[in-house]
Amino acid sequence: MKFIIIILLSLFSLNKLNAQLIANAGPDFHSCQYDQNVDDLYIGGTPSAQFGTPPYTYEWSMEDIVLGGGCTYIIIEVNDVLDDIFAPNPRITDRFAADRIPFFLTVTDALGNISKDTCVVTFSNFVHNQTFWTYHINLGDSILLFQNINVTGGVPPLTYQWQPSAGLTDTHIETGFWAKPTQSTSYYVTITDAMGCQAIGSPYYNVIINTVSVEDYEKETPFLIYPNPVSDYIFLKNIGNDKIDNIKIFDMQGKLLLNLEVFIQEIDISNYHSGSYVIQIESNFNRFQYKFTKI
Repeated sequence: MKFIIIILLSLFSLNKLNAQLIANAGPDFHSCQYDQNVDDLYIGGTPSAQFGTPPYTYEWSMEDIVLGGGCTYIIIEVNDVLDDIFAPNPRITDRFAADRIPFFLTVTDALGNISKDTCVVTFSNFVHNQTFWTYHINLGDSILLFQNINVTGGVPPLTYQWQPSAGLTDTHIETGFWAKPTQSTSYYVTITDAMGCQAIGSPYYNVIINTVSVEDYEKETPFLIYPNPVSDYIFLKNIGNDKIDNIKIFDMQGKLLLNLEVFIQEIDISNYHSGSYVIQIESNFNRFQYKFTKI
């Protein structure tokens, strides 16, 4: 009986060795930029090769990634993305090379048999910048917040959550909402992409409530906007002789109606519908907003 069992085990081992070589590149997966294991992303199976005749040799490849264009471009090769292309389970060293990378595994056994497999890794990558905007308003006034946000990227569609919510007309849109806080407040945004990955921006809108009186504040502003209400023409006076970079007019929904790259003292708004509008003047990296009423 013992002799028969040994024969059966020997036949099983022989069949296993003679079985067809199988490469295993591992499962497809998605990586969020701020996952705890973001610096330890490995590809390949457990194991990355089975059957055939060991020992095995491994080689990973991918299509070259071309960044840029025209006369200037960068070619990213597999050696730039994986730490060892001849390892059964290499580590990903550059997650920012592309949002989606197919990796191709070729396994060769001791007899020269070859097997291939593929895995696809996708990434949620976010880009932050340190831009911020500061606005000074009087208590009871509101301000239109419409700048491009300071954190981008991820897999669309994106959702937005502005915090704190106090004083905001909408906390779930990217830009173009009003703020009317009762105290000085710094607003920041959290974005969530289609894969559930999140990124939190640094404080972006700093809305400062003036502690001086309305009359004192109006004396300190470098521009005079009149008349208000207005029917046909609105006049701008540069009290401080500041350099004017840009003049914009928005409706109350944040739609841009006028964009001037030069300073003019008289603006024709006779074709505007009756209602409230905001004129923004950019000067020396400062932005001043004034609300006026068209009658």
